[in-house]
Amino acid sequence: MDRHEVVCFLAGLPATEVGVLDAVEPADIRDERVGALLRALDGHRWRGWSLTRLCAGLIASLEAWQADREALESGLRRLLEGH
Repeated sequence: MDRHEVVCFLAGLPATEVGVLDAVEPADIRDERVGALLRALDGHRWRGWSLTRLCAGLIASLEAWQADREALESGLRRLLEGH
């Protein structure tokens, strides 16, 4: 779901105050996550996927990229602490 749909849903619930939301800005092309998502889509016929499948795949790709990044940082930290 996009943020607008979630806000509309929550605003319709009794005794719920959504508050002010920050504007959504597109990611900068130099953001590392953009490259990770482009690599995840490369070679796939993603334009034929449903929006739900596309979003789920992109989120899974970002989660895997983040886990790999954290593992690398952790490994480097252990190496540096050992010396």
